[in-house]
Amino acid sequence: YHPYEFYKCGVYIIREFNYNMKTRRGTPNYRIELWKYDYAGDGRKVLLFSETDEKGIYTSYFNADFRIDPREIYVALEYRYPNSSDYDIGFRDFNNKTDNFILSRQALFEKYPDLLGYFGLEKWTKNGDYFWGDLFAGANEIAYLRILRDLWKLDVLPVPSGTSGGTALNPEYGYVTYDTGPGWIGIDVIAEQVYDEWRKEGKKIDFYLYNLFTKEKTLLATIDDPSWSFKPQWLSDTELRYELPTGEKKIYKIEE
Repeated sequence: YHPYEFYKCGVYIIREFNYNMKTRRGTPNYRIELWKYDYAGDGRKVLLFSETDEKGIYTSYFNADFRIDPREIYVALEYRYPNSSDYDIGFRDFNNKTDNFILSRQALFEKYPDLLGYFGLEKWTKNGDYFWGDLFAGANEIAYLRILRDLWKLDVLPVPSGTSGGTALNPEYGYVTYDTGPGWIGIDVIAEQVYDEWRKEGKKIDFYLYNLFTKEKTLLATIDDPSWSFKPQWLSDTELRYELPTGEKKIYKIEE
């Protein structure tokens, strides 16, 4: 899913040790770690995600996911706790091994009861000033979370209905794409039934670009294929590419 990141000073990569296909995480002395390699090929462990002891008892400290800030000071992590199903987002300082900020999923839900979901890690802005995470439920996005580094100020930015995990987030300007189609259904047979109903009813699908800060939306396309994925991708901070059912690839440029 997200096994490595490249930076000026080296490569960060997730490594797995003593994995057994039969016993999986129950294998004695199994562990998942984050390593950093320089460009001469020398590596060292920088973080332990999870491990099992000599009896195969499993303990998770972090989900096996990470985002390194561009200045290579902080790593964004999903914090796991022994004997608990809950988890938080936090930022660990590589230099002094301290946790500088923890965002509690439970505390966030208490403040925003309409935004119940699971945390996800997205990306840092290019200059490393902000980190973006998200709240999701299955394939659906609920909100994005923008966190200002060092001051740890949090912005909670809900998304329109219909925003899914396949959307394209622009962390530099706070844009995201979404459409008004039936969304991800998951079961092929049921999905085809839903698509057929939409076609019989002549429903149209609108594809939008949405500003998370101003809540303004820009209509980019209207189609009649409910199964279509626009495959949105940011080519740069200002250029969004998407694809129409005809195969035509369009580019929309936002104004800075």
